[in-house]
Amino acid sequence: MNLCFIKGKILEKINFQFLYQKKNISIARTKLELQKGSIITIKGYDEMADWMIQKIKKEDKVIMQGKLDTRMEVVVKWMKGFMY
Repeated sequence: MNLCFIKGKILEKINFQFLYQKKNISIARTKLELQKGSIITIKGYDEMADWMIQKIKKEDKVIMQGKLDTRMEVVVKWMKGFMY
C-alpha cells in the first residue's frame, strides 16, 4: 500500500456496515471530491469507521492520511474536518 495525504469534500452520506466473520468488525465508506474535481472512494475500519459516522457528514471538508489499497480506494488512518 502507498501512503497518501489528501484534502477534499465529502460527496455523499457515510455508508456504515458491520462485517461478519472478517478481520475487521465494521466499515464506513463514502466518496471524496479532490480539489481538481477527481472523485475517490475512502473507507475506514473499526474505530475510524465509528469516528467517521459520528463526526463527518456530507459536504464537510476534510484532510486525511491513508493508504491506497489494491482496489484504488483509500483506507483512512487519520482524518480531521476543517475549513478551506
